[in-house]
Amino acid sequence: MLIFDAVEAINHGVKPSGKVSSVSDPRIPTLLKALFFYNPLKEHQEIRLIDIFPANDLDSPIHCSVLHVNLLRPCHYEALSYVWGDPQIGDEIDIDGQRFPITKNLGKALRQIRRPTAKTRLWADAICINQEDPKERSCQVSLMSRIYRSASRVTVFL
Repeated sequence: MLIFDAVEAINHGVKPSGKVSSVSDPRIPTLLKALFFYNPLKEHQEIRLIDIFPANDLDSPIHCSVLHVNLLRPCHYEALSYVWGDPQIGDEIDIDGQRFPITKNLGKALRQIRRPTAKTRLWADAICINQEDPKERSCQVSLMSRIYRSASRVTVFL
């Protein structure tokens, strides 16, 4: 796992691609979102973040909640850039009491990022963007550069 400060990464030329393919990988099964209900985003600059609840044990189940924030208002969060890996659903998290299937690689990344005693506020594309809604996906992809620039820290998980 590599961790970069977002400002430092941008100053060194690290830029998110902003390509639709980075978040709409057709290999990810439709089932991935079928079990989860997304509350719609209401504003153009609005995004979803997750608060990952703390756990001491790396193998503990991941529990989190979703919140909506406007990028035009200051908000402290981290962003995750990672390799989607094997598209097969290999892990599962709990978001606001709902099951949410994720890839094994995303599960590994979330476990590494999770803190033992405090919530971790995070943006991760596969969770925070409704991949089944083409209009939302397109809008969110257009915001990705700003999402990464606005993050207090960007974690790159390879």
